[in-house]
Amino acid sequence: MITVSALRGRCAEHAYNNGNAFASRPSAAGANDALLRTRHPLLRRHPRDPSIVSLYFDLDRATGDVDGCGDLPAGQRLLQKLQDRAEAHAPRYSHRWQEHDVLIWDNVTVQHAASSDFKLGENRTMWRCLLEGGVPCGYQ
Repeated sequence: MITVSALRGRCAEHAYNNGNAFASRPSAAGANDALLRTRHPLLRRHPRDPSIVSLYFDLDRATGDVDGCGDLPAGQRLLQKLQDRAEAHAPRYSHRWQEHDVLIWDNVTVQHAASSDFKLGENRTMWRCLLEGGVPCGYQ
């Protein structure tokens, strides 16, 4: 079992093109490959309520380079284990889109993903509005 104390202070590297670090999640590739790799804390505090601590990583962007894991395969196994646990135990909401729908969520504590419930190549419009934010505050 992975404990919160075992993850405190640890960071994971993220890259637009993560080199297919996770076989089940093909890597993005393209012009954004030039974006810098960055490290994010695995645990972060909610900016409005510091008592809320959440996991903070993205298997679509994580490389597997995790502080304290020693090598990429060990980091990849840790992140996959955390992802599997989050998916198995988290409440789920699936939205059936209708014209003019708007969804709003707290991006700090919610894992979200497209469900591929649209035709490939279909025109879609998405707006992203950030009301407030800053550098993620790690949980120490």
